[in-house]
Amino acid sequence: ASFCREELINFSQHWEAVKHILDIKSDLKYCYTGRTKIHKKWCKTYNIPEERIDFLGWLDKPHEQMRNVAFLLDGPTLGHGLMAFEAIAAGIPILSPKSGHGAYDNFLLKNEKGKTSIQNRHLADVVRFDDSNSAVAGAAALLESSTNEECATKLMKLWSRDRNSQSDFHHFVQLMQL
Repeated sequence: ASFCREELINFSQHWEAVKHILDIKSDLKYCYTGRTKIHKKWCKTYNIPEERIDFLGWLDKPHEQMRNVAFLLDGPTLGHGLMAFEAIAAGIPILSPKSGHGAYDNFLLKNEKGKTSIQNRHLADVVRFDDSNSAVAGAAALLESSTNEECATKLMKLWSRDRNSQSDFHHFVQLMQL
């Protein structure tokens, strides 16, 4: 699924990845949010059956719907932003192109630096992709419940550690009083 504005996923690279990911299993569906439907053009371009696409509209409480998906798929330029962190908090991994930019990508890159363990490299290998082939490999891995849970847990731990390492407003006020 993609829980973002439709203009962030209205790119051929994104829908090509959607097509190839849907080809993994015949019972998969792709859900997306936005103010207007954009999938008909892409379904025609990539021969995607329209019944495998669910347009959810603009959701008041996207975090509730998000719990029903295996993973989020970022667009090719900008990622989900704050919705990525809603997903991480809900235990939903995000599959993101290495060419993308945004809060989630910055979070991953910051947390990849200095990481030498095979486990953390494995996380990056699963949740980031270069092209449609590596997107399919990442999606296939995330469709396995054990890998999905492992990636979600690692992302939640990284996010928790990242948040705990940052000072709060009270700390800022104390610094200003020095």
